[in-house]
Amino acid sequence: MHVLYGFFSFALMFSLKLLGDFLFKKESMGGGDIKLLFIFGLMFGWELSIFSVFLAAIIGLPISLIMLKKNNTHILPFGPYLGMASLIIVLLKIDINMV
Repeated sequence: MHVLYGFFSFALMFSLKLLGDFLFKKESMGGGDIKLLFIFGLMFGWELSIFSVFLAAIIGLPISLIMLKKNNTHILPFGPYLGMASLIIVLLKIDINMV
């Protein structure tokens, strides 16, 4: 069952990549982020893997804005933010069913 969650997370991230490529007319996300979400789907299930993307975006937004202003580059890795999000999920024992 967890393999299906991994494939669902992979498919979700791959579709986001295709949408970003279409909208920006260039590569918007690397393959490592997509493969990482497959592993998150295996470990956490599809709910927490989607939550990890949102948590990584929240973590990465202020850091990315500072880096963009300072370096003026438009290529920023998303994998480290996904890693931090997964670490937060594991260390805080976040469960999506906790109401």
